[in-house]
Amino acid sequence: MMFVWNVLKVALGLGFVIFLHELGHFLLAKWNGVKVEKFSIGFGPTLASYRRGVGMRIATGSNPPGPDDPPTIGETEYILAALPLGGYVKMLGESREEGETQSEAATNPRAFHNKSVWARMQIITAGVIMNVFLGVACFAFVASQGGIEQPAMVGGVLPGSPAYKAGLRAGDEIVAIDGKRGVVYKNLLAKVNLSSAGQKIKFTIKGAGGGPERLVEIEPTRENGTTMPVIGIKSGSSLELASKLPFLSPPGSPTDPSKPLGGFQGGDKVVAVGPEGGAIEPVSDYEDFVAKTEPLRDRAIVVEVERKDPKAEPEAAPSRVKVTVPVHRFVDFGLRMTPGPVDAIRPGSPAESAGILPGDRIVAVDGKPYDPMHLPDLARASAGQPLKLTLERSAGGKPAESIELTVTPDSSPIWVETVDPLGRVTPLDIPGLGLAMDILAKVQEVREGSPASKAGIKPGAVIRSVIVQPEKIGKSTPKAVTFAFEPTSHAWPLAFGYLQEIPWTKVEIGLEGQDAPIAVTPESDPNWYHPLRGLEFDAMSRKTPPLGLADSLAKGVNETWENISQVFLIFQSLFQGRVGANAFGGAIPIAQIAYSQASSGWTPLIQFLGILSVNLAVLNFLPIPPLDGGQFVFLAAEKVRGKPLPDSILNYATFGGVVFVLLLIVFINGKDIFQLIQSYL
Repeated sequence: MMFVWNVLKVALGLGFVIFLHELGHFLLAKWNGVKVEKFSIGFGPTLASYRRGVGMRIATGSNPPGPDDPPTIGETEYILAALPLGGYVKMLGESREEGETQSEAATNPRAFHNKSVWARMQIITAGVIMNVFLGVACFAFVASQGGIEQPAMVGGVLPGSPAYKAGLRAGDEIVAIDGKRGVVYKNLLAKVNLSSAGQKIKFTIKGAGGGPERLVEIEPTRENGTTMPVIGIKSGSSLELASKLPFLSPPGSPTDPSKPLGGFQGGDKVVAVGPEGGAIEPVSDYEDFVAKTEPLRDRAIVVEVERKDPKAEPEAAPSRVKVTVPVHRFVDFGLRMTPGPVDAIRPGSPAESAGILPGDRIVAVDGKPYDPMHLPDLARASAGQPLKLTLERSAGGKPAESIELTVTPDSSPIWVETVDPLGRVTPLDIPGLGLAMDILAKVQEVREGSPASKAGIKPGAVIRSVIVQPEKIGKSTPKAVTFAFEPTSHAWPLAFGYLQEIPWTKVEIGLEGQDAPIAVTPESDPNWYHPLRGLEFDAMSRKTPPLGLADSLAKGVNETWENISQVFLIFQSLFQGRVGANAFGGAIPIAQIAYSQASSGWTPLIQFLGILSVNLAVLNFLPIPPLDGGQFVFLAAEKVRGKPLPDSILNYATFGGVVFVLLLIVFINGKDIFQLIQSYL
């Protein structure tokens, strides 16, 4: 029943958006004395119709009034049609093909084309204006209810990204963008995702450790595999555990079948943490939780949470529960991969102070060959102590020369950035050194007796893919995730990190020169510990108070303007190649988002309907026949010429516009259908 009710809410909401648009045309047509013959919500077969003097009719319409009908017969037929994907208002004389009423349309002063250009412009634009007003009303209503917003906190930084090179760190707060304060995370996304080519955005940053604000300039980039420009940050995390899956037992960690979800419950809030058998200390935020647990990665920890009883009174104080979480050991293949060049250096880092440059390749540490995947741990263990690095450096096309530099790592936490398997390929982050380095897909060494050795992988082998089958979660089994290694794409750190965090049942490695991948089951390393323990945190959010009428209307107007601007910025980015086709969606994603919002309540649904209404207004006013914007262009040309455009021009332009719109609809919805089918394969 809940599914049916949510579907009904979506249908009512979408129908209302369409109804308001067509109502605008209808009211202005009546206001200007135009004879309206039909007012339809939806297209296709008639489900029901109403005409004054005829009454309600089911599954059929009524004939238009004739000369012998009494004056009590209404001139307008109101229709509810089968396909609620639009609607229309049919006015006398609006089309040149009027059939039986062509003679009346030519002479009747109430015909649409017999009205002044100004009157017709009012009628054409009325639908768009109604959608804009609806957007303002929806956003104002949401503001009047209060709600939840996501602050512009940096929860993580992708190694080698523009944000990484600018020195952003987890825990930083973005307090202003291009001088505008009071920003939230959605403002950050809009500014970055819709940036133009070469645009540098000024971010005012407040560091996690306090101190003065600093200004950094970052140019967003669109990387391979992304649909929009990014700067490489993730949103901040709260201390509240995810409602559905608060804990996923990571590979390499022991499990206790008597403790479903590790003993945690959705909605638990972490309040304190400490080593098993030691002192438990309170935590202030997610970064504090990471700072306190990362040094304890080789010990079991006790996590204290606040837990609310769903059956208790709302004002009842939550109980406190302590949960012991075991250590999490890395799983490893027994491969030593080839170190690649340094991809990026953090500003102010030990690497920068030591003189390490992008493009350098670290070939030895303290005079010995090393496993690059162990370099983060090696630097962490050497915090405050000098390390001697042997580098290969090429400059100006000259042969690489060997140089030695001494660097003193700091105590930055390691392996605490969660992996996004859908994100772009990233280099390996060495936080203690403050650099990110590529890992080449070529195997340097295979440890004897390791899983890779048993699978027959030899030194010199080149890895072309890693295929991971995630474990069944709840009632669903996720699709296998494939990390493809193109000749210029070094995805090993991403694939390796994913294996440490997501429970899996099967792993395959594809090698260059072999047709089929080979199964390799990585094994737990008893001496290598991962700081992440499987806890899944919700995104950081904060409540906003309800606003008064005046403030709500002001916020509604502001948010409507921002949404209108963003639509035009999307088109600009599309023409510049900054936004991919996957950034657009048709009926399927609109329905999915609408259902998701409806499931969350009326307020989220109304927020979505406001966005949809504003988008409909902008798209409908594009200068493309047969959209309202195309008709407005025709009227503007008529006003300038003093007479309508020739029929030949109108016909060709309308035909071309119709074909373009239909092809665009087919392309976007076809893409969505293809992606939907792929998701089930």
